[in-house]
Amino acid sequence: FIKGAETSIWPHLSSLNDVHMKATIEQNSLSFAEQGYRSLLVAYRQLTLTEFESWFQQYEQAANSLANRDDAISDAATAIEVELMLAGLTAVEDKLQDGVPKAIATLRCAGIKIWLLTGDKQATALSTAQAASLVNIPQTSTSGNSSLSKNNSSATNSWDFGASAQAQLNQYTHMIYYSSQLIEMDQLLRTRGGTMSDELRTGETISRMSEVIAAQNLPVSLVVTGEDLGVILRYKPKEFMKAACQCQSVLFCRVSAKQKRELVSVAKSVFKYRILAIGDGANDVGMIRESNCGVAVYGREGSQAVAAGDFAVDRFECLTRLLLVHGAWCFTRTCELILYTFMHNCAYVFVIFYHQLFNGFSGAVSLHSLCEYLKAPIDIRNLFTVLPQCAAALFDQHVPAERALREPQLYKYTLHSKCYRIQSYWINILDAVWQSTVIFFMAYFSYQTQSNMDVSSFGFSLIFSMVITSLIHVIIQTSRIDWSVIAATAFSILVFLGFTLIFDSICVDCLAGESPYQVSYHSFQQGRFWFTNLLTIVTAMMPRYTVKCIYNKVRNPFM
Repeated sequence: FIKGAETSIWPHLSSLNDVHMKATIEQNSLSFAEQGYRSLLVAYRQLTLTEFESWFQQYEQAANSLANRDDAISDAATAIEVELMLAGLTAVEDKLQDGVPKAIATLRCAGIKIWLLTGDKQATALSTAQAASLVNIPQTSTSGNSSLSKNNSSATNSWDFGASAQAQLNQYTHMIYYSSQLIEMDQLLRTRGGTMSDELRTGETISRMSEVIAAQNLPVSLVVTGEDLGVILRYKPKEFMKAACQCQSVLFCRVSAKQKRELVSVAKSVFKYRILAIGDGANDVGMIRESNCGVAVYGREGSQAVAAGDFAVDRFECLTRLLLVHGAWCFTRTCELILYTFMHNCAYVFVIFYHQLFNGFSGAVSLHSLCEYLKAPIDIRNLFTVLPQCAAALFDQHVPAERALREPQLYKYTLHSKCYRIQSYWINILDAVWQSTVIFFMAYFSYQTQSNMDVSSFGFSLIFSMVITSLIHVIIQTSRIDWSVIAATAFSILVFLGFTLIFDSICVDCLAGESPYQVSYHSFQQGRFWFTNLLTIVTAMMPRYTVKCIYNKVRNPFM
């Protein structure tokens, strides 16, 4: 006995099958597919003992083969799956989980393009896509489709999306079938009286399809069968990807697990965006592993997908929070941390560079003696400023979770990397140059007439301004100031002051050269020190604070 899809069973049926039975089963299969059921054919073949032993020997040789083992097993299985007698048809209701239509609609409004890869036949795939709010096909005269469209309409109206997002979802979808484009191309070739190879035929069809897609005003959804996909992947995979990316969604029906993996592999090589693969069965494992990020949904088809995925969710609707909330937060936090690190270290280097202009480029660093004691000058500043960075990188939220789910279009801010562009890098570099210039030269011109100011006191003033400026920078840059950032900043200041005072009180002759003994104590007793550092910190941070206030007031940073 054998069970499988119509496309795999039908060509291998024997000519002895009843014609009326075949017609009845084909009609029922189409009816089941229109109602959203997953149908499979059941067939059988009677074998003699001699036939079975001969085939089993061939199968064992294929199973023990070291080269092309999978292909050999497939050929052995195909050899016996011939002259089949049709036994019947099965139909299983593949019901969607609760929350799937709203989750798909939310991802669509967020600007994410969704491709559906399924092993079901075309009618079932269209019914599933309509039920899942992936496409919005006008109502048909059939009762099944009519009830389906009405159900979708009522569900869509109950979702609390904004007006623009709701209008986007209510637009009808223009369906384009690749097989129809292929038939039109063949008819055009016949009228011209010419022939064309499969490669040129596929290329011309894709080019014609791309023109049709570009001419549409409504959202476009492309439908491709597994048989056509095999030809596309063989001859024109990259050209097809460039044409398909113009569509709002793409439906692939009757595709195998191997084709799923190959499709993801080609998409990774063509698109600059990250590919997310979602699946729940063993046939999705290759696709999940091949993608940039794989998400497995707990289902009734085993745990192979869960073991292969980077993330696992128990319900499909959890995907919206995973992407629009946690994914967006993680991306923006990482971007801000990277930009801050560049700015932070660049400002330190420029302070040292300015000092070289006045000491003959000797390489000496006249900062606090604690730098020399730690043998790593660049670490002392990071030592007292790392906690606020970590707090912002762990708990910052550029948009609240409730708003991110209610207004999914805000995800485009993350999707298009608006928080991490080349201009963002150069803005932070210029800000680092400004801060370092203010920190060094304000201290230099303030203390150049002070005869009682030694090198250690001047260096301590620089380190004090640099540390406090870095801590305030984190507070200004964070989108949400909560207890974690405030507590980390206050704790860092206390640790910096406490550590410095303790070090300056016990280190009398622990270093060669200038002694740091009582340097911070004397500096804190001078009014010039406090006035200089206060003016330095305010002047250094004023441009960033002013620009950010104006930018947030005049222009929405999420648009």
